[in-house]
Amino acid sequence: MTETQGTLNQACRNLIGDTNALDYTFSNDQINDWINQAIKELSIHFPRIIQYDSTTVDAQQNYELPLGFMGVLSVEYPQGEDPPVYLLRRSYTHPAFWRREGYYDVMIRDQEDSSYPPELILSDSPDDDETIRIEYKGPHNSLSDPGDECTIPDQYTHLIPLFVRWKAHQELSSSEGRDPDAILHIMSDVEINAVRAEATFRAGLQEAKGAASESRVVSTWKMDRHDRVY
Repeated sequence: MTETQGTLNQACRNLIGDTNALDYTFSNDQINDWINQAIKELSIHFPRIIQYDSTTVDAQQNYELPLGFMGVLSVEYPQGEDPPVYLLRRSYTHPAFWRREGYYDVMIRDQEDSSYPPELILSDSPDDDETIRIEYKGPHNSLSDPGDECTIPDQYTHLIPLFVRWKAHQELSSSEGRDPDAILHIMSDVEINAVRAEATFRAGLQEAKGAASESRVVSTWKMDRHDRVY
């Protein structure tokens, strides 16, 4: 079942025991902000696979990519050939890059600044009005309305309430620290709860990453000698 902001909000409240709508400890804005923080964190470990098409312009070799671009999987150009034609990655700083067609590279500057978007660079000048199809790893959508659907795969959405519980305990710990009349042993207890909640989230994350690694299909793709090793 696809989770929404509304169902995730309720799951988080159930986990932290903040279910009295007449006297919430944490506002919906707080819970929803933590949900989006969790989505951003999980996007690093379980990125979304996104397909993006760019139309070529005659003799133009640089093409903007979407903000949030996290890594390229494939570049098909020209798109629509049978069988498909894929470009090979090679550093644009290599002298041979500009002397042969069939290569691409990606320049990533600031993923959050629209003034400096990531760019795809082609080694050859394309013809006009063709299609470059890029598959890349990117972030999952943030949620702004109760009906917005979460794009994190269902097998990982259980990590979102665990993340929110960690943040809720952190907030309680901070609140105790700001209270000049806070009783020291109570403050210590809430700090311990925050540490334990983080440890539970981290353990769940590592377990999910391990399960994903074990179930991943081994690719038959072979590395080209020009491909980068990261």
